[in-house]
Amino acid sequence: MKVAVLGAGSWGTALSVVLAENNQVTLWNAFEDTLNIIKDKGENTKYLPGVPITNISIESNIQKAIEGKDIIVMVIPSKFYKDVILQLAPHVTKDQIIVSATKGLELDPLRTMTDIVEELLPNKRAVVALSGPSHAEEVGRKLYTCLVASSDDEEATKIVQKCFSTSWTRIYTNDDPLGVEVGAAIKNIIAIAAGIISASNLGDNTLAALITRGIAEMTRFGVAIGGKATTFAGLTGIGDLIVTCYSQHSRNRYVGQQIVLGKNIEEIEASMVQVPEGVRAVRQIHEYAQKNNISVPIIESVYSILYKGLSLEEWKAMLTERPLTNEDNF
Repeated sequence: MKVAVLGAGSWGTALSVVLAENNQVTLWNAFEDTLNIIKDKGENTKYLPGVPITNISIESNIQKAIEGKDIIVMVIPSKFYKDVILQLAPHVTKDQIIVSATKGLELDPLRTMTDIVEELLPNKRAVVALSGPSHAEEVGRKLYTCLVASSDDEEATKIVQKCFSTSWTRIYTNDDPLGVEVGAAIKNIIAIAAGIISASNLGDNTLAALITRGIAEMTRFGVAIGGKATTFAGLTGIGDLIVTCYSQHSRNRYVGQQIVLGKNIEEIEASMVQVPEGVRAVRQIHEYAQKNNISVPIIESVYSILYKGLSLEEWKAMLTERPLTNEDNF
């Protein structure tokens, strides 16, 4: 198939490599310097060094990039997602499938990335969310990875499933894009707490407890806004949460580690090449949960440590001194 990938960060580059295995791929980016690096060096040394980029066309004009494509893959940071969608709007046709591979949410009202596509691109054929436990550094190097393609349009989901499938990527399908996208956003917040635990040498027991209670919060929040509980027990829930909390590649885990070293969030973000989506998502999830009386103590604690000046000792107490309860009451 003919596919346009919009966004040449690490994940967009890695997905381009996946797609180029069996499809004609065009890679677009808003910043031409990144595209020039790829052209000159045959790899994205800025965001995904060491991964050869072959059989992929490079395009800086967004209209040319998507023209005549069967599938348009959105891999844009959530902060800029809507702006790029608005650029696409005049050019998308009714036979094009939009795949959203961005992990984030919008607030006021609470919306997923596919919600934004539905709202601003009425002429597209369908929109499919793509997510799962997947670090670009490993996907680009062709290490075995499982992802989930999710939409209420079954035919479009199967097309995407086939398009992204290779000898090292296995794509499952489901019909709960809301749950898939909520899981992708919340796991980044929990991973910040995992980084704090790791850098504080609090041990494996603590990290296991965090992940387990993290999936409880993810499920509670996701079901409250209309997701399916089973989704959070799958690849885009517990699967993505595990890899993001444990992996050295996790940008959000890195944020937590840097907090332990005494840095504030502004310093941490300024030092990073790519956006840690959990820093933005924690504001949105925390605010929505507060307004709608959804219990999310881990998320609340991460919000407090990032934006309310909560100390590390106060952070630990905030979680460990909560009222005792039955585990089923999550």
